Amino acid sequence: MRLLHTSDWHLGRSLHGVDLTEGLAAYLDHLVDLARQVRPAATLVAGDVYDRAVPPVGAVQLLEESLTRLAELTQVIVISGNHDSATRLGFAAGLMRPEIKLVTRLDQIGRAVEVADPDGGPGALIYPAPFLDAYAAADYFSDQDNPVARSHEAVTAAALGRVRLDLARRGLGGVAGGDPAASDKAADAANRQSRAANGRPATVVMGHAFVVGGAASESERDLTVGGVATVPVGVFAGIDYVALGHLHGPQRIAAPEPQLIRYSGSPLAFSFSETGQTKSTAVVTLGGASPAAELVPAPVPRPLSQVEGMIADLESRRFDDLADHWLRVTVTDPSRPEDLVQRLRRRFPHALVIRHLPSGPALGGPGRPVTAASDPSRVVAEFIEFAGGAPPTEAELGEVGRALEAARRGGEGR
Repeated sequence: MRLLHTSDWHLGRSLHGVDLTEGLAAYLDHLVDLARQVRPAATLVAGDVYDRAVPPVGAVQLLEESLTRLAELTQVIVISGNHDSATRLGFAAGLMRPEIKLVTRLDQIGRAVEVADPDGGPGALIYPAPFLDAYAAADYFSDQDNPVARSHEAVTAAALGRVRLDLARRGLGGVAGGDPAASDKAADAANRQSRAANGRPATVVMGHAFVVGGAASESERDLTVGGVATVPVGVFAGIDYVALGHLHGPQRIAAPEPQLIRYSGSPLAFSFSETGQTKSTAVVTLGGASPAAELVPAPVPRPLSQVEGMIADLESRRFDDLADHWLRVTVTDPSRPEDLVQRLRRRFPHALVIRHLPSGPALGGPGRPVTAASDPSRVVAEFIEFAGGAPPTEAELGEVGRALEAARRGGEGR
């Protein structure tokens, strides 16, 4: 059986002032066409559906239309990400048509979505887990005898505990937990083959987290505030396929065979750190002893590129092939050229960022631009060092983290 795996749509997002709604709508058209061709048993949307907690009206309408079209072709399972408001995204989930599952609440973790194989195979048990806030999830999973630490690793492990409990209730025990380095990998592989041979369903977990080994970009919101940011691979041990969201580059996470852990990546580039990535949708095939994934390239409005050099070189014919690209242009002349922006706008009409960074030493030492994608805690730490002449202490960093967490939680609550 086959699944479609996608994530990080970030509906409502812009790129350096350019509205990406048209490009995201084109991707969703592509996703519907792909579902029509592939006929997947389910389409998995692994979080960050919206770009912010209170999305614009157009983004809400686009999501409604897209889910309706997809549900005519396949079951659709959606989890909330760290950019989404879980409450708003999950509103009226109980009133949705049966083909659409919105999973945004902690009490839904450990409940499998049973997906039948259109070809008559054993099907799959899909366990959606929304983004786990380290504070709220730790409080939810803790009890008097078993407190859960406020870290992404601890709360994700607790969520997988709910998954394994449900598998045990179904008589599908033997799914390993803990550190795969300490487990018997041969026995685990044999267990998977036995499950497949005996007609037992494949196991799939959907999550939204930063798993160790993943490569980040500038456009993801940092998860370090509120606990340790990363989740080790071993937390997912024994699960056949782990469909992840959060990181915007499509990538496979190293895990013991035959397990497959993958980020689908975002459908469009949301920062210049994603230059060179091929945006895609994962077509996942389950069955037998080893899941497999094929990446189908997604349509993009314009290629994303970066170019730097002296102004005379940039104005030459050498870069004609970049004239239609979204660009970040870096001018390296020792002194700022006259009419810099106007000249480069004429040369590259779709340049989104134009900056002057002299190739020689600059007065006052090197600077680093602060953008919306910058890590707030790092910006504050650098300011403390600049203003005070010394790096911040651990106590000061702790106060910064608590203040940023309070601001983030307050902003998402409005």
